[in-house]
Amino acid sequence: MIAIALTKKTAWHAELDPTGSFPALADFMDSDLYLLAWSKLQEAAFLWLSDVPLSVSAREELQSLMQRISPSQLAAIGARLRPLLSDSEHVQNFIEAVLAPRSQTC
Repeated sequence: MIAIALTKKTAWHAELDPTGSFPALADFMDSDLYLLAWSKLQEAAFLWLSDVPLSVSAREELQSLMQRISPSQLAAIGARLRPLLSDSEHVQNFIEAVLAPRSQTC
């Protein structure tokens, strides 16, 4: 389960175009799955920034959603998370925390 999500995370980095920009966010705004994933990740990001651990069920739901969205959608989410989490290193740390095994906490 985590290996698939990590593959998508790697694809997220590969989705950058040569100028370093992300795909247009408007391309994904109509996707219910994308909107659900963004909503859940935004909620989890606020908890993570507050040092509040995610519940096991919340982490499993996020892992499942991240496996179902396309690499382009994942790239768009990464672009939206960057200002929320202040920089790309925080985004990467947050994504890794979300993908952590059940025994670990965010």
